[in-house]
Formats: sequence, C-alpha cells, structure tokens
Amino acid sequence: MTIFVFAFLYWFFECLQYPMRNPTPLEQIGSTLYFSFVTFTTLGLGDIEPINFFGRTLICCEAVIGAFLIALFVVVFARKMMR
Repeated sequence: MTIFVFAFLYWFFECLQYPMRNPTPLEQIGSTLYFSFVTFTTLGLGDIEPINFFGRTLICCEAVIGAFLIALFVVVFARKMMR
C-alpha cells in the first residue's frame, strides 16, 4: 500500500526525471511504481531521479518508512517462528 501511495504522489506532483524522453502516461505510472519499489526497499538504483526539493523529501520519507516496515516485518516473522 505504501509503495502505491508514494508512486501516486511522485506521479501527481511530477517529482521525477525519467530516463526516456516524453514518456506516455502509462510509462510514467510504470516508472513511478518501479521507482517507489526501489526506494521502499532502499535499493536506490539511480536511473530515475528527483527534480525538485519536494521530490527529494518524499524519497527520504519513503526510504525511512520502507526500512522501518521491512525491519518490523522481520521482527514479527522471527517472533512468530520462535513460538
């Protein structure tokens, strides 16, 4: 859910610079979903980048939330397996 929300925000506020010239709306949506997934999982590949301060702020927020939620999932899963 978080990935979809941030992808929508990136798309709606036009925060990203895409690697292709003049992407279609469908390509933009696909690229924002891809970028949001890469940011959420803290991979950060660098092929799509922010073009303004608001975009950088969103990326930082998503990376922190992603790291926290992944760590939370690992802790809950480990506790479940230890029972």
